[in-house]
Amino acid sequence: MPLLHAVTLCLGFIFLSIHATAEYYDLYFYYRLLDIPVHILGGVFLVLILHTSTSLGLLRVRYANSRFFIYIITIVLLLWEIFGIARYGGFKPYFISDTLLDIVFGILGCVMGAFIYSLIQKQSS
Repeated sequence: MPLLHAVTLCLGFIFLSIHATAEYYDLYFYYRLLDIPVHILGGVFLVLILHTSTSLGLLRVRYANSRFFIYIITIVLLLWEIFGIARYGGFKPYFISDTLLDIVFGILGCVMGAFIYSLIQKQSS
C-alpha cells in the first residue's frame, strides 16, 4: 500500500518536526495547549506506523487486528509520560490532570489513526 507508506512518512515527518522544534525552543512551556495537537498527531502516527510495519512485513499480520496493537499503544503512551516526568525533572504541579488529558488525546489520536487507516485501505482497494 504505497498510499499508506506515503501518508505515514509525511505525518511522521510533521509530527517529529513539531515535537523537535517545541522541545528545542521550550515551546511546551510557553504554549501549554501545544501539547494537545502533538498528542493527537502522535496517536495517529503510532497507529499508522504499526499498520505500515505490518504491510512491510516487519510485523505479523495476525497482530494487526488484535490486542497486541492495544498493548503497544498503551506502552508507548506510558513511556511518553515517563519521558515527560524525566524531562521536567519530576512531577509538575498539575501532573495528574495533564497526564490524564495527554492519555485521552493520545487515545483520540489513535482512534483517528484507525479511521484514517480504514479510509486509506478503502481507497487502495
